[in-house]
Amino acid sequence: LERRGTLARWVALLAILTFSLSLIGTFIVRSGLITSVHAFASDPTRGVFILGYIVLVTGIALCIYARSQFGAPGAVRLLSRSGFILINNLLLLAAAATVLLAILYPLALQLLGAQSVSIGPAYFNSTFLPLTAPLLLLAAIAPLVAWDRTNRKQLLAQLKALAPALMVAAIVALAMATPQTLLVLVGLGLCFWLSVGSLRYLHRQLRAKRLRARQLGSFMAHMGLAFLALGITLSALLKETYEAPVLREAPIQFGDFTLTLEQVVNQPEENYTVRRARFSIAEHGKRVAHLAPEIRFYPVRGMQTTEAAIYSTPLRDLYLVLGETPDTDGTSLGVRMYVTPGQQFVWFGFVFAALGGLFALGGTLTALRKEQP
Repeated sequence: LERRGTLARWVALLAILTFSLSLIGTFIVRSGLITSVHAFASDPTRGVFILGYIVLVTGIALCIYARSQFGAPGAVRLLSRSGFILINNLLLLAAAATVLLAILYPLALQLLGAQSVSIGPAYFNSTFLPLTAPLLLLAAIAPLVAWDRTNRKQLLAQLKALAPALMVAAIVALAMATPQTLLVLVGLGLCFWLSVGSLRYLHRQLRAKRLRARQLGSFMAHMGLAFLALGITLSALLKETYEAPVLREAPIQFGDFTLTLEQVVNQPEENYTVRRARFSIAEHGKRVAHLAPEIRFYPVRGMQTTEAAIYSTPLRDLYLVLGETPDTDGTSLGVRMYVTPGQQFVWFGFVFAALGGLFALGGTLTALRKEQP
């Protein structure tokens, strides 16, 4: 919209949908519609108020949108940067719709008195992942093509430049292919593809001496997406889970880590009672941390929650969780441990993309300042 004056109605509609979905999320977790540790209210009147506010705000916004004049819409060709951005918008909307459906469908069945269902990872693996894979492919190509129109020869030239990245990923995948590693290598290949495309875009801008805040923001946003996808791939597909009872002062081996139960404490807090266990964590025989996971019981709400203890390293995170029914004498506890590699790439990706947004915003404000008389 800013560069070519196209998709004005589309951008305005996306802004309305974004704020409306934020309000819907607020309604779900504050109305008592679901029972969860994330739902902090069970007052139906509050939910009715929020629902009325959603109808009022969204209804007024859509009425203004319907009566607004946006000018003649410009044509958008699919083989162009504008076209690729539009396709990515549609993919992101479809991905958001799959998440919204997974949240609302079980609630709708519950309200209708039908048999309740539980939607788990299988649903998201078969719907969300196929929608996000093309997103990574297009995000690597979009910055390298022209805004208005790109012919097939130019597009093939850009794909040819990125082909070595895809070939390297394919060779590694064939050499290490197993049912588990194949999905990991596909994800890593997409991250590598997007990273190479983003670096190629940065190199082009530097060579042409056109690197400004907007271009740097675009590069950082795409690299942030690559880091995010890398972290999700590693943490989701290479996650390790261990579960076993642990005896007091009797070390137990969980993968590369050795856990030793040192102490169990039961004590009342301000609005809950807690059972806290202190563990010593050793990696390859060397003590690296002390962790104290908890089980909390809230008498007023009759709810029990588990508080995980976390040990973070640059390459992986260790989560330690107590079982919900520990032994009453405190000499043995059921313990579950999760080792998730690459989690830091998720947080780094968000930070990198956010910084890219700030750079792009700064470039836009600078351009607007220059246009003022």
